[in-house]
Amino acid sequence: MKYNIFINQEKLSKDKELSLSDCAVFDYLHTICGSESEKIGNKRFNGFTWVNLNHLIEEMPLLRIKTISGASRIISKLAKLGYIETKTDTKNRKLYIKPTDKMM
Repeated sequence: MKYNIFINQEKLSKDKELSLSDCAVFDYLHTICGSESEKIGNKRFNGFTWVNLNHLIEEMPLLRIKTISGASRIISKLAKLGYIETKTDTKNRKLYIKPTDKMM
């Protein structure tokens, strides 16, 4: 479980479309994309990192996200707002994300 959530309130509060749950998922994605773990590094290509949505749901119980589609909606919102880029491997049903300059 991800025990701590770090939200840059000064930066993210300027975006009026973000909820607290969106910001918590933002932190989760920021942590994964910035991880130097070899295990996570092996799941990257061209700057994109694979995101296991089941893992996100398990790691973030306080958000009360129950379904893959619930997690996917938040990620889609972050992409729409320009914080991340997404790619989908439809063959293997995997979602990859890449942080944009706005996320940094």
